[in-house]
Amino acid sequence: TSESKLTPTENEILETRANKNRSIVLPTDDGTTVAPSINNHPSILKSRNDAIKEYENDFRAALVQHQLDTKALLKEAADLDLVMVPVEKITEARLRNVKFLQIANRKLRQLGAARCEANRDVIECLSMAEDVTFSIP
Repeated sequence: TSESKLTPTENEILETRANKNRSIVLPTDDGTTVAPSINNHPSILKSRNDAIKEYENDFRAALVQHQLDTKALLKEAADLDLVMVPVEKITEARLRNVKFLQIANRKLRQLGAARCEANRDVIECLSMAEDVTFSIP
């Protein structure tokens, strides 16, 4: 049986975006830096808003990737005449994709724009993405 995995290109893109160090700081005259929450300079606010958009895109990309993984697993199960996706396969996809959701949400939380308040909420977002996929004919 073929395994449903991210292609290297998709995986590399997701990992690169999830692992980037995206600290937003502004250098000061004395060589130190100021965090955006301390200084409301317009250029910092623009950088903060850009970072929020990027992390929200990362969050959505992880949800879409989970839908694609789930759809591929459903097709694979159907091709093998299985009545359901094997638990270990869907669990593997869930663990992989929830990791990316948590990373994006953690970065959003650092910027005061978290999509989910708790880990269980991140998992609920993942479940809703699955539900949408299961309801597509």
